[in-house]
Amino acid sequence: MNSPHNDQAPSECPNDSFSFGSFPHMTFIPSSLDNVEDVENYKPGGLHPVHLGDRFGSFGRYFIMHKLGFGAFSTLWLVRDLHANRNVALKICQADHGTENNESMILQKLMASDFHEGRQYVRSLYDSFSIEGVNGTHLCLVMEIGGPTIAEVCGQNESRRLRADLARKLATQVTQAVAFLHSQNVAHADISTHNILFRIQGLCSWSTDELDERLPEPHIEDVHMMDNQAPSSSAPIYLVDSMKMQDIVDLELDGDIMLIDFGLSYYAEESAHKQPIRNLQHSPPELILEFEGFLKSDLWALGCTIFELRIGGPLFMGSMANEDYILREVVKLLGKLPDRWWNMWKNHEEWFHEDGELKTFESEEAITVEIPKTIRERIIVSRKMDGPNGGTLEKSTERVLEPQNSRICDTEVDDMTDVLERMMKYEAEDRISAIEVLEHQWFAKDYSSEPLVD
Repeated sequence: MNSPHNDQAPSECPNDSFSFGSFPHMTFIPSSLDNVEDVENYKPGGLHPVHLGDRFGSFGRYFIMHKLGFGAFSTLWLVRDLHANRNVALKICQADHGTENNESMILQKLMASDFHEGRQYVRSLYDSFSIEGVNGTHLCLVMEIGGPTIAEVCGQNESRRLRADLARKLATQVTQAVAFLHSQNVAHADISTHNILFRIQGLCSWSTDELDERLPEPHIEDVHMMDNQAPSSSAPIYLVDSMKMQDIVDLELDGDIMLIDFGLSYYAEESAHKQPIRNLQHSPPELILEFEGFLKSDLWALGCTIFELRIGGPLFMGSMANEDYILREVVKLLGKLPDRWWNMWKNHEEWFHEDGELKTFESEEAITVEIPKTIRERIIVSRKMDGPNGGTLEKSTERVLEPQNSRICDTEVDDMTDVLERMMKYEAEDRISAIEVLEHQWFAKDYSSEPLVD
């Protein structure tokens, strides 16, 4: 592997103005790297310190090559499986999460299941083991390696969206993945474009020489203590910036996906499952108002995801919004909530009359832009992607995006509205199943010859 690039001199403190007294609750000087975990999480019960070239597993089977990313309770690494001569992803969890977690149990169950068409679109678990480290005992999961998330690829240019044929293909694949999960009575509970990876052609079988040639050079930064003492043994000597998948040389996205992140997944029973909210924009009312999830709660999130795949933006606007804001957006498009939820939502009267009609405020009277009041109107507002190009895109990204100023025809608007409305009924039991979603004509129909009408 190429020598990593250190963004500072090894002996140089990145910011001499820091003092321990200024930040009494901090042990380490914060990193200046763009995409790294919080160094304060390197402590007893926390993250395991990892360095490039480290080896894990039986007989040092897994060799650390690069950093893929991190989560709230783990780090993720690109590793070379020296026994199988392939490249895989290694997830190293915090010590205080134990030696077996929900994700590992769910994935083990799915790996042992009978064949299902959607199985191929769920990330594979190859191996799991525990390691003893300075911060405790850590669960390690060896998984199939993927490429950039759909959110990352589409987020490079706000005026472009995925090609129409590719969007429907990926929507089919993720729906098949959900159908597979539900056939095993497993709810994913966090479906979004942030948890759907593109696959990269040949990445798992690239040799170490090919990895050296095609992966971006690792960027590292030495770890420094706030009190200028020698680094604690609980932390790594240096942090590694997460690799940007789009920087891979000659990146080839193969048009297939994998569904990842089963940290919130659960076995669905007839009764509701109490669960936290991770993605507010994709959360159904039963989760926002009652913190309850069902198998068909996934269908609401899947509907939001399908909208985003095809339209290029969120169905319910407001990525930094709170529960009140999202509920307001939901009611604007889908109408008044059932009475039990309407009464539970104490702040509904700020924006709506008791019959569910949106109030008009004086500050809005001069606004001439039509506010979408249905899913169909929301699609129509966004069906034409125009505006500035947003800069030069990588060839790999350019190939998967629609040409600028592309349109969605009226027939597809009608079909897409129909399937989304069926998926996003207020009552979970009224939503169609993933199998029924796949049977809808929107997934198979060719709209390329349909007329475009304003």
